[in-house]
Amino acid sequence: MFRQIKRPYVISFDTQCSGKADLEIVKPIDSSKPFYLRADRNLDGKIDLLVLSYSRNEKWSLSYWDNDFDGKWDAVGFHPDGELKASRFEDYQSYAARVAKSK
Repeated sequence: MFRQIKRPYVISFDTQCSGKADLEIVKPIDSSKPFYLRADRNLDGKIDLLVLSYSRNEKWSLSYWDNDFDGKWDAVGFHPDGELKASRFEDYQSYAARVAKSK
Protein backbone atom coordinates (compact mmCIF):
# COMPACT_ATOMS: atom_id res chain seq x y z
CA MET A 1 0.00 0.00 0.00
CA PHE A 2 1.26 3.47 -0.88
CA ARG A 3 1.01 6.37 1.50
CA GLN A 4 0.25 9.71 -0.09
CA ILE A 5 2.59 12.44 1.09
CA LYS A 6 0.92 15.82 1.26
CA ARG A 7 3.18 18.72 0.43
CA PRO A 8 2.54 22.45 0.34
CA TYR A 9 1.76 24.12 -2.96
CA VAL A 10 4.83 26.16 -3.97
CA ILE A 11 5.33 28.60 -6.85
CA SER A 12 8.97 29.57 -7.45
CA PHE A 13 10.31 32.56 -9.36
CA ASP A 14 13.74 33.63 -10.62
CA THR A 15 13.19 37.39 -10.31
CA GLN A 16 16.84 38.30 -10.88
CA CYS A 17 17.42 36.03 -13.93
CA SER A 18 20.22 34.25 -12.07
CA GLY A 19 19.20 30.73 -13.03
CA LYS A 20 17.90 29.86 -9.55
CA ALA A 21 14.70 30.64 -7.69
CA ASP A 22 14.98 33.59 -5.34
CA LEU A 23 11.31 34.04 -4.45
CA GLU A 24 8.65 31.48 -3.53
CA ILE A 25 5.00 31.70 -2.61
CA VAL A 26 3.95 28.81 -0.38
CA LYS A 27 0.45 27.57 0.44
CA PRO A 28 0.66 24.98 3.25
CA ILE A 29 -1.72 22.01 3.14
CA ASP A 30 -2.71 22.68 6.77
CA SER A 31 -5.41 25.36 6.54
CA SER A 32 -4.48 26.68 10.00
CA LYS A 33 -1.07 27.78 8.66
CA PRO A 34 -0.64 31.09 6.79
CA PHE A 35 0.30 31.50 3.14
CA TYR A 36 3.75 33.02 2.87
CA LEU A 37 6.20 34.51 0.46
CA ARG A 38 9.89 33.95 1.09
CA ALA A 39 12.70 35.66 -0.77
CA ASP A 40 16.48 35.59 -1.03
CA ARG A 41 17.13 39.17 -2.13
CA ASN A 42 20.95 38.92 -2.24
CA LEU A 43 21.16 35.39 -3.72
CA ASP A 44 23.20 33.92 -0.85
CA GLY A 45 20.84 30.95 -0.48
CA LYS A 46 19.27 32.27 2.75
CA ILE A 47 15.79 33.72 3.25
CA ASP A 48 15.94 37.43 4.07
CA LEU A 49 12.30 38.39 3.51
CA LEU A 50 9.24 36.57 4.80
CA VAL A 51 5.73 37.92 4.14
CA LEU A 52 2.73 36.22 5.77
CA SER A 53 -0.97 36.05 4.88
CA TYR A 54 -2.68 34.85 8.05
CA SER A 55 -6.13 35.00 6.48
CA ARG A 56 -4.95 32.75 3.58
CA ASN A 57 -6.82 34.96 1.11
CA GLU A 58 -3.66 36.27 -0.59
CA LYS A 59 -3.87 39.54 1.30
CA TRP A 60 -0.61 40.09 3.16
CA SER A 61 -0.58 40.71 6.92
CA LEU A 62 2.96 40.94 8.30
CA SER A 63 6.52 40.76 6.98
CA TYR A 64 9.96 40.11 8.46
CA TRP A 65 13.05 41.73 6.92
CA ASP A 66 16.76 40.90 7.25
CA ASN A 67 18.11 44.08 5.70
CA ASP A 68 21.80 43.55 6.47
CA PHE A 69 21.72 39.86 5.42
CA ASP A 70 23.19 38.54 8.70
CA GLY A 71 20.51 35.89 9.23
CA LYS A 72 18.59 37.91 11.87
CA TRP A 73 15.37 39.86 11.38
CA ASP A 74 15.90 43.63 11.51
CA ALA A 75 12.42 44.99 10.81
CA VAL A 76 8.76 44.01 10.79
CA GLY A 77 6.43 45.35 8.12
CA PHE A 78 2.69 45.84 8.59
CA HIS A 79 0.22 45.37 5.71
CA PRO A 80 -3.22 46.54 6.95
CA ASP A 81 -4.39 47.11 3.36
CA GLY A 82 -3.36 43.58 2.34
CA GLU A 83 -0.88 44.85 -0.24
CA LEU A 84 2.57 43.31 -0.66
CA LYS A 85 4.24 46.66 0.05
CA ALA A 86 4.21 47.32 3.80
CA SER A 87 2.53 50.55 4.90
CA ARG A 88 4.78 50.92 7.96
CA PHE A 89 7.77 49.29 9.63
CA GLU A 90 8.92 48.69 13.17
CA ASP A 91 12.33 47.65 14.47
CA TYR A 92 12.28 43.87 15.06
CA GLN A 93 13.62 44.09 18.63
CA SER A 94 10.89 46.58 19.61
CA TYR A 95 8.22 44.44 17.95
CA ALA A 96 9.43 41.23 19.65
CA ALA A 97 9.53 42.93 23.06
CA ARG A 98 6.04 44.39 22.59
CA VAL A 99 4.60 40.99 21.55
CA ALA A 100 6.32 39.17 24.42
CA LYS A 101 5.00 41.76 26.90
CA SER A 102 1.42 41.29 25.64
CA LYS A 103 1.44 37.53 26.28
